[in-house]
Amino acid sequence: MPTCIHCGETESVELLEIWEDRDVSVATCCEAFQDEVLYELQHPATATALLRRLGIEQITGHALRRCVDDGVGRLVLDWQLRLSALPQRGRSWPHITRTAALRSLGASAARCSTART
Repeated sequence: MPTCIHCGETESVELLEIWEDRDVSVATCCEAFQDEVLYELQHPATATALLRRLGIEQITGHALRRCVDDGVGRLVLDWQLRLSALPQRGRSWPHITRTAALRSLGASAARCSTART
C-alpha cells in the first residue's frame, strides 16, 4: 500500500455511503487526501474510474456506464440499465380504452366528455 504524501500513514480511501439521490460519501486517511479525492469526484472522467476502483458496481449491483456533470455542480451516476418487457400473467391488467370503459359502464363518451367541461 502506498504512503499518503499528506499524513505519512497508509493511503486509504473507501466508499462509505451511496444515497438514492446519487450522492456518495468517502472516508480517507486524512483531510488533505479527502480534498484530493473530492476534487477527482468533481470531474466526470476521473470520477467514473475512481468510483469503479472503490467498488461501486459491486455494492450497487449495477454497471456504471459513466458519470455526468448535471451543469449545476452535481455528479449524476449513469447506470447501464436495460429496458425490457415485463412478463405478464394472464389478463389481470387488461388494456382497455376510455371509450370501451365508458360503454361497459353504460355511458356514452359524448355525455361523459360534456360533463367534464
